[in-house]
Amino acid sequence: MQAIVFLLFTILSSCHAFSMSMSNTISNTNNNRPYAVNLKFSVKPSRREDFLSLIKDNQHKTLELEPASLQYTVGEDLSEPNTFYIHEQFIGAEGFDAHRAMDHAGDWAAFKSSDPFEEGGEPVLDFYYGDHEIEEVPASREAFGLHVELCIKPEVRE
Repeated sequence: MQAIVFLLFTILSSCHAFSMSMSNTISNTNNNRPYAVNLKFSVKPSRREDFLSLIKDNQHKTLELEPASLQYTVGEDLSEPNTFYIHEQFIGAEGFDAHRAMDHAGDWAAFKSSDPFEEGGEPVLDFYYGDHEIEEVPASREAFGLHVELCIKPEVRE
């Protein structure tokens, strides 16, 4: 198990226009459950300010323009400068698909295609449905988070 502590900046963030298709994960029974995406990536130091400017704008637009957006949080790793974590929640996978179709998603796609990531620091994405009730999280709250990678033995999984 590896734990990495990072500070969450709720004023910053956004990740859009992922090249992954979510159509295989959509289920009619899950569309009213929180659907989340977690990202981890490392930007080149020379691209840090470009990224921060983009992420602030994308977070603002996501939270203001997308009714299915529930939460948008960005954190920077405390021990690895320019390594960022993003957590987003939407109302169902359809909310995430709508997010990816927004005009501001193109800004993230353009940034991704401009060689902004450190070697080996390309985005790693995880998608999942939450078991909790749908609840919008205030964008202005301060947070401190812990990123933990767990490897659960198959025999103890539900």
